[in-house]
Formats: sequence, structure tokens, C-alpha cells
Amino acid sequence: IRQLLLKGDTRILLAKPGEVYRAWFDWGKSRKTQFQTLHKRETTIVSNSLLKMQRREQAYKYASDLCLSQEAQNYLRERGLDANTIRTYGIGWDQKTNSIVFSNRDAVTGDVLGFTYRSIAPTSKKRYRNTPDDSLFQKGAVLFGLYEVLKEAKRSKTLYLVEGGFDAILMRQELRVPAAAMQASHLSIEQACLIERVVGKDVKIYVVRDNDEAGGKGIELTKKTLQSKGF
Repeated sequence: IRQLLLKGDTRILLAKPGEVYRAWFDWGKSRKTQFQTLHKRETTIVSNSLLKMQRREQAYKYASDLCLSQEAQNYLRERGLDANTIRTYGIGWDQKTNSIVFSNRDAVTGDVLGFTYRSIAPTSKKRYRNTPDDSLFQKGAVLFGLYEVLKEAKRSKTLYLVEGGFDAILMRQELRVPAAAMQASHLSIEQACLIERVVGKDVKIYVVRDNDEAGGKGIELTKKTLQSKGF
């Protein structure tokens, strides 16, 4: 056809029909791949926006439904949480599973990414469960409660890391210190990167372990993870 076609990064005149066909085929394949990638990215953005909207509505319903369960309210009081703390963290109740619900939020925007459920049903075999990992929520990449204490952590240049959500909440309520929960016995590399990104590397980190064997092992792993990131 003797037409100027784009082949790679250089415009060359392709004289042979076979070369023209291959160049045209490669160009079409490249365009298709670019379109598919763009479409996938746009679909992911739309999906995440819908998920955020859905989970925001879920969080609101859980918080509103807390007043329907005297058992759930009594449980929170027994754990030492006051009404202001419950409102601050948006703690709610899931009627289907009879569980206390904690919202895991984006540390900067406050968007609800997923939930942690703590069953208060006497017959429950598993106390805790989480929203399954998806495009919006990955349990190992968030720190529960960091959004609520982010300003204080940045101002004071200190952050307390604990294993469970109740510990993080009570440390903030009773000791007035910025605390966030790993929701595991040790810190993940993704969580360390999150601290670096939103709080800064010059923050002083206190790791408060659970008094058990897992806590002992976890604190050593957490220390290594933080040191690997230069803390």
C-alpha cells in the first residue's frame, strides 16, 4: 500500500505488503489493549465509587440501628466506651448477625472502606470477621482508627499501635493518645507504608502488644517491618 504507518516509536515507510499488514495488525492490537486497559480502569473507578456510596449507607444504618439493641449498648458500656466515643467512631450494630460493627475508614478522606464485625451472640464460634478483601478494602492495608487520630498523630509526632480495635479506641478515650489498631498480631508492610505516607517518617511509634505468645512474636515482626521502612 506504501503508506506511512507508525511502527514502534519510529515512523517508517513500509514497502512490502507483509510488513504493512503486520504493522497494521500490531497497531490495531495495541489500540485494543489501550482501550481495554482504559475501560478496566474506568470500570474500577466507577465500581469503587459505588462501593464507597454503598458502604457509607451501610455504616449509617449500622450506627442508627445501635439504638435498637439494648444488648449491644450494654456490651459497649461494659467494655468502657462512652457515648461520645461511640459517635466519633461511628460504632454500630448488625441485626442479622447480632454483631458490633466498626467502620474501617480511609486515613485521609474518612471514606468507609469496609467493616469489622464483633459478634456478641452467646453461641457464636467466631468472634471477629471482616468485609472480604476487594478493590476498595484490604484488611492488611488499613489501620483501624487512624483517621480519627490522624491530626493529633501529625501534631504530636507520635503514634501508638495496638492489636485490637477496642484497645485503640480506649487508649484515645482514656489516655488521650493517638492510637490505631493493626487488627493482627503484627504490622504489615502495607500498613507501614500507610504510616509513612499519611503521618510521616519522623513519627515516634509505640507498639503496645497483647500479653500472649502471639503478641510477643508479633512485636518483633512489627519492629523489623518498621525498621525496613526506615522508622
